[in-house]
Amino acid sequence: MLTDYRRRVLLVEDQPEVYRTLVRRLTADGYHVTLATNYADAQRALDTEHLHLAIFDIRLEKDDEKNVDGLRLLENVAALHLQDVMPCIVLTAHGTLPLALHSLLELGAAHFIPKIRKHEGYIAKLLDVVGELFEERLCIGFDLRYEGNSLQRIEQCAHSLHAANGDLPAPEALTLQVRDLLGKLFIGAEQLWINEMNQGFSGSVVLYVRPTWPNGLGQSLVVKIGRRDKIEAEKKAHHEYVEHFLPTNHATRLDDRYTRHLGALLYTLANTDAADTLEFQQFYRKAPTEKIVTALQGLVREVCWPWYQGRTPPKYENLRDLYLEAFNLQAQPDRLRQEFAALRPGVDLAAPMLTFESPGVTLPNPLRWLEDDEASMQPVCRSITHGDLHADNILINEANQCWLIDFYRTRESHILRDFVVLETDIKFRLAAALSAEEFYQLETTLVQLEQPGELHFDSTASPEALKAATVIAGLRAEAWELFGRPTNHTARQIQREYLISLLMATLNILRLQHFKEQPELQPQRERALLSAALICWQLQ
Repeated sequence: MLTDYRRRVLLVEDQPEVYRTLVRRLTADGYHVTLATNYADAQRALDTEHLHLAIFDIRLEKDDEKNVDGLRLLENVAALHLQDVMPCIVLTAHGTLPLALHSLLELGAAHFIPKIRKHEGYIAKLLDVVGELFEERLCIGFDLRYEGNSLQRIEQCAHSLHAANGDLPAPEALTLQVRDLLGKLFIGAEQLWINEMNQGFSGSVVLYVRPTWPNGLGQSLVVKIGRRDKIEAEKKAHHEYVEHFLPTNHATRLDDRYTRHLGALLYTLANTDAADTLEFQQFYRKAPTEKIVTALQGLVREVCWPWYQGRTPPKYENLRDLYLEAFNLQAQPDRLRQEFAALRPGVDLAAPMLTFESPGVTLPNPLRWLEDDEASMQPVCRSITHGDLHADNILINEANQCWLIDFYRTRESHILRDFVVLETDIKFRLAAALSAEEFYQLETTLVQLEQPGELHFDSTASPEALKAATVIAGLRAEAWELFGRPTNHTARQIQREYLISLLMATLNILRLQHFKEQPELQPQRERALLSAALICWQLQ
């Protein structure tokens, strides 16, 4: 358990008579001080330590009047993208106005303090500036109390982030950064209770946090923590594609904060406490089928409809290539073949047909279908889409109202993308407990379904299989509505466009990391291959 959580200051000073006094005074004021007396040690500290603020002397070699190692360190701070999270103070006995302007305006120093050795007035000034920067610029709640198992969840969060992003620092360093992020998001709060933590699919972590403010208990909120570059990208996508489109009563507002390696987004659900919502995965397992179908109708018609209304006019595009781009597979043209080979070692990848021992059928090889450049040419529309509409990114309350989180992949894409991504998540994750026979019955019914409102499913099927079929038919009914009535599309044309899109989303299952790593989901990759083969059979 991490106990040494304090304000951390890097002091770079080569003169013992100066640094001894400064270390003593800063430590007495409660700061954790890392001392570096030369450029190399200072750079090592910048590279490896978690720091909040730095104090740089400019000349770090006493006998070299041209030495400006402190300015070199300022340049390195900028190169490490630390300027906005670690303010720097220049402290020097060789100050001139041009040097001060260069440090402040060009190198991004927060303050420039002349070091006047005849008296200690500059030390008092320095301590005042350090305190002001922590109070007014860093704005971190270092005195936050964490209730229950909250600190353990923070450490668990750091370990999960490190495991999913191997280039991030060790979990011990990430734990400090996670605490900084929470202290920034909840500045002014007295205590936090982290009552749940979920591992995201893109290397992120989602926390459910309830703050206590000086005048009372606050509402529970959702916090997403991930790599800084991904959080910055999601914030940008939210600004461009979400803020101006989603309705006010279903909007998810964002507040963002950053450390050196991490970023955090605070999701605020309009008029709703996050503790009063369920992720769609939980909702699917608990709610009756009719209520789930109604919730999905509300999601499409009340939340996502403004996105889909802004569709582009239809034009001919290759749907295969559109989805390869959407799933970041264009740069890895052999990725699906590699995943296929790993799943079916020794099988001829060029064979026209594949045999499935369970349920004992031979079907077209999806890889052969992907090689046909003409097969997926369609007149299609693009619109803003969520881009990653799996069950954990949908929150639902008791009134069946929906909110979306995680907008990292939100952008213009094929108008059916959200529907096929959610359908695959329902079939291969939420309904993963279906037997092989039940799954085959479900898929053979769905691939032939031209009119979702005319679903005819075996009445002797298990409740779980019937539930999955009904929910997916309801989801498809909302997709069919996008094409309007009457239109130039026939039901068969709509079905074909949907199935091509669904084929790409289904093949994408083969390479998703959680389907490889979670033992209970690993068999779903073979089912995804079966499903893709059935879709190709129907398309032919």
